[in-house]
Amino acid sequence: MTIHKRLTRRATAWLSILLLLVGLLPLYALALYNHAFYDDFGFSLLTRDAWQTTHSIFGVVEAAVRNTVGIRQTWEGTYTTSFLSTFQPALFGEGAYWVTTFLLLTVFMLSVWFFLKQSLGGVYGMDRTAVFTAFGVLGFVLVQFVPDAAEAFFWFNGGVAYTLLWSVLLFAAGVWLKLERARGGWRCTLLTLLLAVLMVLLGGAKYSTVLFAALLALSATAWAFFKRRPKRWIDLLLTALLLAGFAFSMAAPGNAVRAKTLSGGMSAPKAVLEAVYFGLALLGHSFSLPLLAAMVLLVPLSIPALRRSGFAFGHPVWVTLLCVTLFCAQLAPTLYTGNYLGDGRVLNTYHYALVLMLAQVVLYWTGYFVRRTERGLSPVVGYDPFGLETPPLPTVADSGALLTEGQTLPAAPEAPSPAASTRLEEGLKAATLALVAGLLLVGCIAYHPDGAASYGPQNMAGGSALRAVLDGQAAAYDAAMDARDATLNDSALQDVVLTPVPDAPAVFMGDALHSDNLEYVLNLYADYYDKATVRVADTGD
Repeated sequence: MTIHKRLTRRATAWLSILLLLVGLLPLYALALYNHAFYDDFGFSLLTRDAWQTTHSIFGVVEAAVRNTVGIRQTWEGTYTTSFLSTFQPALFGEGAYWVTTFLLLTVFMLSVWFFLKQSLGGVYGMDRTAVFTAFGVLGFVLVQFVPDAAEAFFWFNGGVAYTLLWSVLLFAAGVWLKLERARGGWRCTLLTLLLAVLMVLLGGAKYSTVLFAALLALSATAWAFFKRRPKRWIDLLLTALLLAGFAFSMAAPGNAVRAKTLSGGMSAPKAVLEAVYFGLALLGHSFSLPLLAAMVLLVPLSIPALRRSGFAFGHPVWVTLLCVTLFCAQLAPTLYTGNYLGDGRVLNTYHYALVLMLAQVVLYWTGYFVRRTERGLSPVVGYDPFGLETPPLPTVADSGALLTEGQTLPAAPEAPSPAASTRLEEGLKAATLALVAGLLLVGCIAYHPDGAASYGPQNMAGGSALRAVLDGQAAAYDAAMDARDATLNDSALQDVVLTPVPDAPAVFMGDALHSDNLEYVLNLYADYYDKATVRVADTGD
């Protein structure tokens, strides 16, 4: 029977990973048809020129540094995103732009896995099979229901600034958790050095991301000092590094230029109040059946480990309020500078935060109820759908200290027969998995993102990508953009006329010629490809 239970748990994990892969593979396939878009050209003007002139990586890096310094003076101080954005793959040749999705999506998935391994496995003690199962379902929800898949995984400039730096944040959080468990020596030193580098990188992220990271670091450091943790001074040093990078970024002269250019803006107190209001509204708006399914699955997955955990789980309300506060706080920078919640690439980071923080809250509340059950001397009998044994009933030796004079330990209930216990466990396991599968299925069928014309899985990131590949839309778009690239790369042509490409896959950014800021786009093309003029053909529309 033990072997059967182990196989069942492994089968559940493999099904979870299969679900994730089925959703990811169409995204990778569609990436082969993708092309650079909008600010990809503007941020890589200097690096492309360096590559065209020298074909030297060192020359490209030097140009990237110059570009980052220039952006700091003229636009914004986010030095990490400004530097990374100059390396958009198409500068080495338009055919290399597929690297965008392979980089953004792969790094994101690896970071999610590492964070879950360190939090679910390292902190809560969940075994490898349970962590894989959670990774499959949570990864599926994170990717397939992301608010704007195009800006998350198919646009280098926007994806690097938000999804990639959020991946760095997740990786840093996982390393921090690993450092807290390290016992010293060379491993502790290496983890500290790695985290120091990551803190410097995060200090130059977009302000919504770096604010979220800073608040997390401050919370972890405050907890370390409150509990007098051995590494509290290391935590303080790492937090100071992050805050120093944040301050350096905010002190950039270009931030004032950007503030004058952008419409909107409000006072800091009003931005904080609106962050709370819109954050709470966004929490409700983001609720979905697939998200609920992932949380339901986490409960039985975690119960065996939480029973063995040394945590008291004594403050679920405060932990929940802290998570809600952190979630709302990340909205403040965008509201303060632009008076709105942000474009799709910013909304994506809110989605990542919601899914992963909600998972931690669910685990904490589950631990809280497990501890309450234990204190009441009434363990959860039979609720073990993944095959691990429930703890034995307490004995007088275990619980005598809880009894007052004149009291006796309640008689243990009669144990069910092995056959009845097995049927109960199997029934609960089947019911749990059936509920999760049903919620996922109904949620995918009923999925209807804002602005969609229909309901269904074709609106999910993977479903949309698969449809674009199978019906030839992606290939047609790629052929039209290849023809444009050939025209722009023809050195004999100095006055170029471009025809807009009307039909792009839904998870692509599309043709920049359809942008509202057309003059800016045409000037970008002219500067990037060194043309005298670039204009749009008169199509008669």
